[in-house]
Amino acid sequence: ENNPDGDLSADGMETQTDSVSTQTNSEVMAHKQNGIFSNMKRLQSNLEGLMNRMIPNWFKDSNGLYSNRLYSNRMIFAGIWLAGFLGICAVYLGQFIKLNRRVSDAVYVKKDRCWETENIDMPFVMPRLRPRVYLPYGLAGSKRKDIMSHEMQHIKNLDPLIKCAAAFAAAVHWFNPFVWTAYVLIGKDLEMYCDECVLKGRSLKERRDYTNTLLESAAESSGLTLMMHFGESNTEKRIRHILFVKKPRVI
Repeated sequence: ENNPDGDLSADGMETQTDSVSTQTNSEVMAHKQNGIFSNMKRLQSNLEGLMNRMIPNWFKDSNGLYSNRLYSNRMIFAGIWLAGFLGICAVYLGQFIKLNRRVSDAVYVKKDRCWETENIDMPFVMPRLRPRVYLPYGLAGSKRKDIMSHEMQHIKNLDPLIKCAAAFAAAVHWFNPFVWTAYVLIGKDLEMYCDECVLKGRSLKERRDYTNTLLESAAESSGLTLMMHFGESNTEKRIRHILFVKKPRVI
């Protein structure tokens, strides 16, 4: 005959064994979770230490530690600066592409080493690795000679490169009005120095003819541009400088 007490005893042992097994599994899982949390804390501590060593002082608080708040606020300012910088670069690039399209049908004149087109009203130097001089179609005589002398002098003086560097500095420091003032003054100085180089040793009559050419080519400033236009920058002051400025005397 079967022993009911024996069966109950076996069932009880199995239940007890399952209970111990469940408890053991729970302890193992808890131990693993504690280990994972411990490793995560250690990793977080190591990452914070690494960030404190690597990130700029700009994102650190007065104690020299990384600050999420400072990082967040300063990243906002960095985003504003980047937006301004990219916006100004986009303006420069847009003007460059637009003007390139306008002179796409220009014809090269080997004799004068320049390009002629009917799509422009005033001569200018296009900044490139090899800068190009563009002239309105039909320009001739002494006027053409004066303009070509002026634009080729710009290339000789590396003025297109200087103006591009000044434009880049203005884009980087777009929030600083003093940099923009310097950018405008650099453009005027480049033009006036170029006039001086071209007219060095010329007679008063030749200077007057040059100023007449300058007046005929006078135009309003086009603002943000990398091009160097013959008659664009401060025409009146340039004429006064050409006609009335005396050479410095050696004492």
